Amino acid sequence: MIQTGVPNSLLRPQTFHTFTFLRASGKLTNVPLRIALIGAKLTTGATATAGTVYEMAGLTAGDGDALFGQSSELAIMHRESIACASLFGAGPRVFCVPIAESAGVANVQTITCVGTATTDGNQTFKIAGRLFIVGVRKDDAQNTNAAAIANALKARAAELPVIVTVATNVVTLTHPTKGINGVDVKVTCDQQVTGMVATVATGTAGTGATDHQTALDALAPLRYDGIVFANHASADITEILADIAIRWSASSKAWAQYFLGEMGTIGTGTALAAAANDKAVNIFSMEGCLNTAGEMATAYAMMVFSRDRANASYDGVRVPLYPPVIGTIYTAAEVETALAAGLTPLTAVIDSTGSVTQNLAKCERAVTTRTTQNSQPDDKVRDIGIVRTIIAIAVQIDIAAGERFGSDANPDGVRQSTDTDNGIKRMWAAIARAEARDQVLDPDLVEADIAATVVEHDAIVSGRSNAGLFYHPLGSQHQIVWQHNVTVP
Repeated sequence: MIQTGVPNSLLRPQTFHTFTFLRASGKLTNVPLRIALIGAKLTTGATATAGTVYEMAGLTAGDGDALFGQSSELAIMHRESIACASLFGAGPRVFCVPIAESAGVANVQTITCVGTATTDGNQTFKIAGRLFIVGVRKDDAQNTNAAAIANALKARAAELPVIVTVATNVVTLTHPTKGINGVDVKVTCDQQVTGMVATVATGTAGTGATDHQTALDALAPLRYDGIVFANHASADITEILADIAIRWSASSKAWAQYFLGEMGTIGTGTALAAAANDKAVNIFSMEGCLNTAGEMATAYAMMVFSRDRANASYDGVRVPLYPPVIGTIYTAAEVETALAAGLTPLTAVIDSTGSVTQNLAKCERAVTTRTTQNSQPDDKVRDIGIVRTIIAIAVQIDIAAGERFGSDANPDGVRQSTDTDNGIKRMWAAIARAEARDQVLDPDLVEADIAATVVEHDAIVSGRSNAGLFYHPLGSQHQIVWQHNVTVP
């Protein structure tokens, strides 16, 4: 007997999906991919309403600035989605859901200029990875230097996750919304000019965390392929797991994958991944990444859903993120540690001269956070492509079932019979073969899997048929081992 685990109390006409992962010894409907970005908006200067879903198709970066407030978390995330779509040449439909800032305090950093330049030269600064070169003339005083720095930053204010002000010899960089995410914004002075010293310091550390729940509630009625968090704390994992319990329930079928970014150590990322340990949660990990966590998470979701193929590979895909200093870039051993922990590691892109490319990072391999089951190692859904595949097939089944067994196709009702059972099997066979032709399911095994299909009438719930499906997703090619057998004369 097929044990589905679907509650007997669910009586509304619908289809259900449960997923069991096993260790292996017709025309499909085009379904547009959709992701939702969640981040804080400005309290003033933003036209959007917190907890409201905005579709961003056709909107520019400036439109996002107007909606959510220039330099806000969500405006910066929207800009990242545009950069990703430009780099990939494709992308999903993007929706944004603004949330209110936290009740804490905003993070404040300062650049203090001291001295008088004794030579001409350039100062270089990085603000969240964005490079700024400030020209300094001999005999420039500290106040002049501070004004020049502020002017250079303000010229690109829309790109920055900070608000820039200046007074005498001090440039102040304030996170536009209250909260701990402002602490993630990295500010460095990488090159000085003789006689002039620019010192970066934290004036006020941001406190308080935003709550994504209002946005999750707003997204609840519809299915989104990816939901992107600006936050990256344990409380967010708790919130995500609660949302998964609803979205992935048999009666909901609003399956989504969740994306976070972590620029802390592998240990910090591992703690998040272990707390999640779920096939639907995905974490980009790059210690010292200069971008915000929201930008990292956005780049991850855009990378995944820029490819229509459900079982796509992301090995070596480049994303528009700023890498850390060379000494912090993950080594091969660290990449292995991250993957084993359920983290998707990012490393540097090396150009033809052997130098690190400063505006790109490379995804080593995309994995989910699911690493154990019942405290035992479990890697059946390690690859994100497996999760994408099961969702894609479930969506195709629902569309086909509605067309074949819905009330429009059968206005007089369909009696539960052997003929109906065979119709269910034929419908699934057509989908499975189509997926095999598209190289999503294994073509060599699809016929045997179809033959194993089982349809039974539920012993308790009248009118419910339980269908046991079996299929083998075609996995990505991650490794090739070349054994060289060299015969020396």
